[in-house]
Amino acid sequence: MQELVIDTIGRYHTQRLLARGGMAKVYLAQDIQTGKQVAIKLVHSSAVEYSERFRFEAETLAKLSHKHILPIIEYGECESWHYLVTPYISGGTLNQRLKKGPLSCEHAGQLLDQLAQALQFTHEQGLVHRDIKPSNILMRDEHFIYLADFGLAKYIDEIGGLTLRGYILGTPEYMAPEELAEDKATPLSDLYSLGILLYQMVTGKLPFTANNAINVCIKHLHDFPPIPSSFNANISETVESVILRALEKDPQRRFQTMREFSQAYWQALEKDRYAQMMAVTQLIPVLEVPQVNVYKMRQSSRRRTLASTMLALAVLASIPIVFGLSALSHGQSPLLVQAQRGSLPPHATVLLFTPTPIPTPIPTPTPVHPAVIMESSRNPPNVQNNTLPASTGGSEPPEDNQHYRDESRHDNCHYHHNHNNAFPDWLGGDPFANGNRGGRRGRGDN
Repeated sequence: MQELVIDTIGRYHTQRLLARGGMAKVYLAQDIQTGKQVAIKLVHSSAVEYSERFRFEAETLAKLSHKHILPIIEYGECESWHYLVTPYISGGTLNQRLKKGPLSCEHAGQLLDQLAQALQFTHEQGLVHRDIKPSNILMRDEHFIYLADFGLAKYIDEIGGLTLRGYILGTPEYMAPEELAEDKATPLSDLYSLGILLYQMVTGKLPFTANNAINVCIKHLHDFPPIPSSFNANISETVESVILRALEKDPQRRFQTMREFSQAYWQALEKDRYAQMMAVTQLIPVLEVPQVNVYKMRQSSRRRTLASTMLALAVLASIPIVFGLSALSHGQSPLLVQAQRGSLPPHATVLLFTPTPIPTPIPTPTPVHPAVIMESSRNPPNVQNNTLPASTGGSEPPEDNQHYRDESRHDNCHYHHNHNNAFPDWLGGDPFANGNRGGRRGRGDN
């Protein structure tokens, strides 16, 4: 392999070597005009067969435009070198990532889906990649990749094509049995290679390894791959069955398109998630919910609503009645009170209730001393003048003795009785104090 002795190719200034493989070298370079970093792939023109394939790769990439296929910026010749310029992907290759360990099934599924999209597009353009391996997959980040290196690509209906004498076209660890036995590459050969890559992503191992390339090819032709779960216990049977189907020896027993392969893998993941969810649900105790008669609940609710409405109306109706009774107990009409206060509405009709007069109770006659009764029967007092005879030794009653005058009006012969058996001073004291047992006539008696 020729060594690069110049540091400038066209308008690109080389900085350092990134990778080396076959007859080609890849350098990190800087675009002198834009200042951007790029990757520049070089092949010396002395390697005629490699130079022809290199030109074919450049022409192929120029026809392919897909978000997961590494695009081409420029192709040309500078002195004795053929060069191909592509964007520089700083994330490295998938091969470098897998050296750190296997990916989770979900992460591997994301990368599988992107590769399947790129290869499906490639096959629809009539091309077969023929060199699918981790070192040809560039990672922009952990979840976005580019398919690169179409140096071994060929058209599906091409007979013969460009070959390299004395070389196996491809990497034995990723080649399909029909490629090794018949040198016949088809889209299903790419699918087999992608199945090998998926196996490696989830297990961290290759299914077929040996001490030389010939033994590896023999295993591809005759051996069955180890069960993926033997390397990674987290791989379920459903995911495992998808991987093993992609690695079938007979191409017709594999998935028939890249799209079908990717969809089957994601369906297996969804099935696993559902099974895990159901397993967790069975651990949670489920409370039995009693059956509810919705019709009865509605009827009961309507009855309660009707009863509440009637109770509210009864309470509202009782308010004026209670208020009216309270006002009547004070001898006034409720509406009359409101009318007097000016609180009635302008069009209200005032109903005047005349309260029934409460009769004044007749006082019970006060018992009169027997001696007074006897005296009265002989000489009745002059009731009109409300005076007693002067001969009794009494005096005129006080003018302010309203009680005596009231008693005289109701009973012609009633005198106020003192329960202590003593007459008031204005009546002359006790009539029996001097032994006088007779009555005294009042003035003005007949």
